Amino acid sequence: MFITVLGYIVACKNSSKPEPSAQKGVPDLNTSIYSEPLNIPTVDQSRSDLEKITYIEKAGEIKDGFSGEEYNFFAQITDLSIDRKDNLYVADSKLHRIFKFNKNGEFISSFGREGQGPGEFTGRLRMSVGDDNKIIITDIEGSKISIYSARGEFIRQFFLPGFTNDEALANSQGDIFLLSEGGFYVIDRKSSSLKHKNSFLGLNYHLNFSPIQPTSKLIFRMSKNLSFMSIHKLISDDDHLYVVFNNSQIVVHLDQQNKILYQFRIDHQRFVGDFKNRLLEAKKNGKWINCFGSVFIDNNNHICLCYYNNSLGLPEIYRYQYDGRFIDTIRTKNLKIKSNKIIRACDSQGNFYGIEKEASQISIYRINRNLKAINLEQVDF
Repeated sequence: MFITVLGYIVACKNSSKPEPSAQKGVPDLNTSIYSEPLNIPTVDQSRSDLEKITYIEKAGEIKDGFSGEEYNFFAQITDLSIDRKDNLYVADSKLHRIFKFNKNGEFISSFGREGQGPGEFTGRLRMSVGDDNKIIITDIEGSKISIYSARGEFIRQFFLPGFTNDEALANSQGDIFLLSEGGFYVIDRKSSSLKHKNSFLGLNYHLNFSPIQPTSKLIFRMSKNLSFMSIHKLISDDDHLYVVFNNSQIVVHLDQQNKILYQFRIDHQRFVGDFKNRLLEAKKNGKWINCFGSVFIDNNNHICLCYYNNSLGLPEIYRYQYDGRFIDTIRTKNLKIKSNKIIRACDSQGNFYGIEKEASQISIYRINRNLKAINLEQVDF
């Protein structure tokens, strides 16, 4: 009798601790205990257009002297965000301030100051546009989320538990998406008052490394942490959520109810070859690096992934459709800045916004229609 009861207790204890899926590649959602069972459509990733290059060129810039206010300059831009009216918001973490510009790049207003009280900031700032064009601002070192109206009026703030290396992402309904605190899932969905709604996407997405596996405990600890640098979140105009995993290079596309519609791995041959070499070099020094420094959605709801190609010595943007079909690679003509965070946003007119000049200037780019998309073999470096 005692042995039977003991065996039952042990069995229940073991069954309450789900083990991550050991399957390599994209996790099988029908068998993974970390994810909801769902039939995933097969994605046909055609490789015929992988060498297609589209060029963008500089069309304007926003720099010192943009207003008559005291703060008419940028000191350290850490994020850009665009609302549904194409207004541009600029987060400057050194000035502890948010700047707002209209669709023509003209200054409208600014708000924020240094401090720990309501409407004040202390650390790195990240932004997202929510319902009614509300601005959701994450103060990473300050461990709080502040919500402002589109006119820059402070509404309320929420403090996050401890140090949270994340950025709040909001949809048009006001729901907020954050990296999960529970330890079994990747994303938490919360209401506009930060009440928990649900959690989804298993950790096997994040811990499924490609193309190099970490071989030491140090590197594994560095790479397994959930942060906005290792996991990117995007919201489309129709409130579809995209989650991009830097460890596995997997992109997951979810609908408004957070049900998975598509999933695919970034297998661009030029990117994979270059990133593998960079990872091997980083591992020699006991480090781990992330591939995509910034990700955003363009005016056609295409997913844009920014990567610095070390072998070519220039930044590239890999553009994909919602279902994983590759479109093209975007490059800036004559721009060879060593960064994977150059372009950060795109408005409804197809203007791309980038951060340059040591994070003190915004550059505006447009696709050069006179330069046709060409095959990489035709490009002279």
